[in-house]
Amino acid sequence: MRGGDYKAATKFYRQGLDDCDPALQDTFSFNLNLAVRAASRLNASIKKMTRAAVFASYSEKGLIEDYVIFYLRHLKEMAEYIIFVSDNEINPEEMRKLDGIVDITFTGRHEEYDFGSYKIGFKYLKASRKLGDFDELIFCNDSCYGPIASFSDAFLKMTKEGYDFWGLTENHQFKVHLQSYFLVFKRSVFTTKEFNKFITDVTKEENVQGVILNYEVNFTEVLEGCGFKWGAYVDSSCLLTQEKLNINSNLTVFPAFLVNSGCPLIKVKAMRRANCNLDGIHKTAELIFEKNKNLYGCIDNHIGISIYRNRSNISFSVIIPTYNRAHSVCNSIDSVLSQEFKNYEIIIVDDGSTDNTAKKIRESYASELNSGYINYIKLTKNIGVAGARNIGLQAARNSWIVYCDSDNSMRPNFLDVYVDGIIEFPNHSSFYARLMRSSTKVDFGESFNYHRLTSENFIDIGVFVHHKDITHDIGYFDTRLKRLVDWEFIIRATKYISATFLPITVMDYSDLEGAGDRISSKESFNLALAHIRKKHNLSYKISTVIVTYNHEKYLSKAIESACSQKGDFTHEIFIFDDCSTDGTWRVIQEYAKKYPDLIRGCRQEKNIGQALNFRSALGAARGDFIAVLEGDDYWTDSLKLQKQSKFLVENYDCSMVFSKIEVYDLRNDSKFFLQRQENIQKDKLDGSDFLAESTMNLIANFSSCMYRRYIFESLPLFAYAERISEISVAFHFEKFGKIGYINNPMGVYQQHENGLWTGADEESKAKMWLETRRIAKKIARDCWRDSIESIINNRINNIKENSAEIENDGN
Repeated sequence: MRGGDYKAATKFYRQGLDDCDPALQDTFSFNLNLAVRAASRLNASIKKMTRAAVFASYSEKGLIEDYVIFYLRHLKEMAEYIIFVSDNEINPEEMRKLDGIVDITFTGRHEEYDFGSYKIGFKYLKASRKLGDFDELIFCNDSCYGPIASFSDAFLKMTKEGYDFWGLTENHQFKVHLQSYFLVFKRSVFTTKEFNKFITDVTKEENVQGVILNYEVNFTEVLEGCGFKWGAYVDSSCLLTQEKLNINSNLTVFPAFLVNSGCPLIKVKAMRRANCNLDGIHKTAELIFEKNKNLYGCIDNHIGISIYRNRSNISFSVIIPTYNRAHSVCNSIDSVLSQEFKNYEIIIVDDGSTDNTAKKIRESYASELNSGYINYIKLTKNIGVAGARNIGLQAARNSWIVYCDSDNSMRPNFLDVYVDGIIEFPNHSSFYARLMRSSTKVDFGESFNYHRLTSENFIDIGVFVHHKDITHDIGYFDTRLKRLVDWEFIIRATKYISATFLPITVMDYSDLEGAGDRISSKESFNLALAHIRKKHNLSYKISTVIVTYNHEKYLSKAIESACSQKGDFTHEIFIFDDCSTDGTWRVIQEYAKKYPDLIRGCRQEKNIGQALNFRSALGAARGDFIAVLEGDDYWTDSLKLQKQSKFLVENYDCSMVFSKIEVYDLRNDSKFFLQRQENIQKDKLDGSDFLAESTMNLIANFSSCMYRRYIFESLPLFAYAERISEISVAFHFEKFGKIGYINNPMGVYQQHENGLWTGADEESKAKMWLETRRIAKKIARDCWRDSIESIINNRINNIKENSAEIENDGN
């Protein structure tokens, strides 16, 4: 039986006694008596314990709110002695509210947050020689509303489990620890010198983050180190809780979940701010109203949560543009119809579909169409998604606009989340939340940053909700665009008034079906990007990725050459060290300190290999273009990035570009150019040009390349097996457009005995040579695969005889 729930047990057994077969009534009666006696004994033992509580408070206005009085009155049921410590002055009239509830009060600004108040209360108990009078000590504060249900259940359960100290919830951020808003300690804990030292050593921190790191997180670790057993009332080992921890390690952002788990307290900020309540303020308010109307009244007096229950003045128009999506559009429509919040209309704009979309909609939603709940607009010809959405906007009757593409699905709480946000921020005109990508099953969404938005779109239109009046100021979707329509609209919508981020996952985003079709529209994407950059006068962003391992001798020259780049672009440099064993990381740290706005250094915790380190670096890059610089190479032209980015901007049909490379063999101090590059006679290449060269490696070195980032994102994972090669990458990019070539040396490829290729033995080189070509074959377009296979077979047949040739080929 769960600790303290003897009333429920009694009710259960009495019901069984009334309903069961008469022959079994003796058994039921016996079990009933056992259950009641056991629970009563445990309950009595808990009530006999003496407790002191230190209650930390802070009020900017110097008030003692009704919810604090409610909390303290119920805390008095568990604690005989309450010390009230306020980190601010309180006038005498307010202080009288505490009469008969608390035993002693300390007021005055100490600026040490809750742990400073805990210190004051603890030191008083010691000085007054009262500390030894109590079996348990409680630290708690006014950051919570409650109790929603009695504290006794928590005390019964945790005492029964035999914990030396415990809290209501644990947090998995930084390291697993009890959250300090409600902590209980046995005498064996709070009388130790370690406990005394920790609390009395509390000093002022610059901010609450410092308090969390230095005190809340470390408190659990210090006491655990003394051998004390600890635990949290809300069990974070259950599957449901683990799912929530995957979203946010702080369980207090799930207040409805905590209430249903029996937790007596929820955070004040969870009822004030939508981003602190991933269950939804409306849902939590309804739950509190159902379980404890007195507490609900206190909360409503404090922050007015009744507005979250009266939401009839908010309404949505959900616009669903569709074109030949008969196979998926019904899923999207059904996801809207399943919304918990019902004040909306659906506007379906059929952009001239030629499949059976119209028939399916009319048959499946006849009643909704007849009632006007769904407005179905059938266009006679296809005008594109921008035009279709504009027609939906013109037909919208409600104040708030939602876009749901016909291959995505809203979660049932979608509209509820935005209603809470609109109520919390009544003067804000646009909101966005998180979505789940079907391909990765990873949540996507982050706080608003307009500067970053102009570099790339991190807000999907499917989770972007705005007031209809925005279109009066900025206009509608740009019908000149066929790609990046959403991004351009959001740039305009948020230019002067930031969008408000609601960090709750509300949509399942389909990026599997047709994903290849979307990204393979190479020319339109590049043209659209150029159009948006020109329209909004936005510079392109270039990410330089430096990958390095044990390059201490060479790295400074590489970094300096990257920092010296000039041109009309925004630049960021990521340096990823694969856990070097020399001084490489020290060099990176020095440059990151020297150029804090330009360089970010990252170090792998262990050596993961060239390919995975490369992948990590690419994942961090956010530029339109990615330039790669290996840690033992360097650039010689300060306009290298400017020239290559200009080439890609002007040549929409090219997916990447590389330049002539100078090879510097440090082993014999010789410099030379590669003959295979000297033979290139044009500035745009395809797979046939690579196959005409027996090694297939016209590029020779990553450090000479610049890539369109969005294409790199689609590089298959198998390309990162063991060692990533510029050959396989080139054949991947060739599927998306021509490969540009600039016949001008802009960098130096250094060969030395420690290089990945030049430092390898003949057997290793042969193995790498074959592996990179096999991966290239797997990646390449079908039309090139037979030729690649032929090159591989020829090499296998002649590999022993031509081992010296491999040495000269370069990787």
